[in-house]
Amino acid sequence: MLAWAAGLAAGNVLPVVFLRWRMRPDALYPIIEEMGFFGDQHKSATGVYAVAVANMFFWIVLAWTAFTVSRALWVLAAVLPLAFVSTFFPAWVRLFARPAVR
Repeated sequence: MLAWAAGLAAGNVLPVVFLRWRMRPDALYPIIEEMGFFGDQHKSATGVYAVAVANMFFWIVLAWTAFTVSRALWVLAAVLPLAFVSTFFPAWVRLFARPAVR
């Protein structure tokens, strides 16, 4: 399982490594609000990729462990929404947070 998860994580990071390797030294790094989803994705901070890979690795290991215990459909039905809500928690906070009163 660990080799499979590590290979999947490496496969997700290799395109970023390749695109950064081909970048010109004078390439522009737009602020996050101005980044294009496809064209500028490899220009994010290295920490962003580390967190994304760690998140993916965590959910692979959790799902694998859960399905080792039980292969019932309800396990998949529980893990997928849990992963979705947990992964996008910062977006939920922004979406549903009340604006600060000044």
